[in-house]
Amino acid sequence: MADGGVAPPAADGHGRFIQRKELSGGVRGIRAERDEQRLSAYRSADREQIATALEDTLIVEAAAGTGKTTELVRRIVRVIQTGRAEVTGIVAVTFTEKAAGELKLRLREELERARENTPSNSDAGRLLDAAVHDFEEAQVSTIHGFCAELLRER
Repeated sequence: MADGGVAPPAADGHGRFIQRKELSGGVRGIRAERDEQRLSAYRSADREQIATALEDTLIVEAAAGTGKTTELVRRIVRVIQTGRAEVTGIVAVTFTEKAAGELKLRLREELERARENTPSNSDAGRLLDAAVHDFEEAQVSTIHGFCAELLRER
């Protein structure tokens, strides 16, 4: 990595600029933003890290259209599929109602797709069945909605 723990930037082939950074406390950050001028090698390793480094805490900072929701949904499905958490133990927050609705819809679709593609008699299949069954209890909302729910519980 270059000075300050920041990796050299690279574009991902779709005009999106990706930069990796080591943050304090072992948290790794991945930043992606649109930059139509940069056309270097695709950084699929960053996307793969988001989906597979399930024991790591990551901050993914990215501009609109860079694939944040897709990668977040993929990561949540993997967390559930591997038994690291149940759908009722995951909180996913966004800033707008529109984004929260999109995230919830896409997460439901991906959980159902993963369930269809996983043998139902396997551990992962049973975990995905439970996630689809309990999906309405999932905390997928705006940050304001999540905080309001916490206050209502008190």
